[in-house]
Amino acid sequence: DQEHARTMLDQHLPDYMVPAAFVALETFPLTPNGKLDRRALPAPEMQETETAYIAPRNETEQQLAAMWSELLGIDQVGIEDDFFALGGHSLVAMQVVSRIMQAMGVQLPLEVLFDAPTIAGLAESISKSTNDKAATPEIKRISRTQRRTRRKRDDTE
Repeated sequence: DQEHARTMLDQHLPDYMVPAAFVALETFPLTPNGKLDRRALPAPEMQETETAYIAPRNETEQQLAAMWSELLGIDQVGIEDDFFALGGHSLVAMQVVSRIMQAMGVQLPLEVLFDAPTIAGLAESISKSTNDKAATPEIKRISRTQRRTRRKRDDTE
């Protein structure tokens, strides 16, 4: 029973690791070498999300909804829809973060999408990131050679 499997996985795995869809098979399709034939596996049918559709409320949410729609191959994405429940996974998450950087000029760590897997949550994180950049000075990284040079200079003084 799929619901039982989902319940068991929910208890032992983080939300983003629970499969978005399950496919019951009598047997696995195999290649002539006896290995799993991934190409012969049937495509899972995505179930409707449990949340009601809520349209994007601002430009950031509209941009994110368009990105998700394109990357996930879904016609309509609401702001409370869960990225991973819609079929998103870590590779698509990396594409989302990359597109946010390209389109909005905001560099977010990948973990933000795992912590805020809805458009509403992600838009809020983007807003906070943008506000924090304006309020705090930029932190520059120092290379190893620069650190060694500084240490040597500090030791000689």
